[in-house]
Amino acid sequence: MENIHIEFDFPMILANQIGLKPDNANQKMRRILALFLYQTGQISLGKVCEIGQLSKWEFYEQNQKWGIVLNYSEEDLKNDMERLSDV
Repeated sequence: MENIHIEFDFPMILANQIGLKPDNANQKMRRILALFLYQTGQISLGKVCEIGQLSKWEFYEQNQKWGIVLNYSEEDLKNDMERLSDV
């Protein structure tokens, strides 16, 4: 997959408020962006984990922490159950 490099300045006062430090800023902003894109329905669970460099368990923990609702329908459950029955 091709990537685009994004770089921008972020106000230090806001960085301090959300716990951004030079050693964790890149990772934390990737996660914030990925969770936002997931919450707004723009990317899938797999993509949020890939972009945010999160395991599915870390993703679920962040969801609980931030109150993000899972985009998981009855159809998704049905498909997952069918896949599991084939195993």
